[in-house]
Amino acid sequence: MRILVGFLIVAAAIGGFVVHKQRQEAAAAQTASAIPTPRPATSQYNLPKRALDRANDVKRQVAEERKSNEVP
Repeated sequence: MRILVGFLIVAAAIGGFVVHKQRQEAAAAQTASAIPTPRPATSQYNLPKRALDRANDVKRQVAEERKSNEVP
């Protein structure tokens, strides 16, 4: 009799765990489908190129400013 009661308690705990997991997955699927994913503004591959281009622009601007600030 004790074994039967113990078995029923374990089965109820496992059943509750399984039902909880299924509800959790269903709720996650609903929220994932409801929220649209934002598109990235730029490609991840363009970011390093953009940084290098900006660094070259700044170098060129500094060189032009130094050239214009020189006293003849």
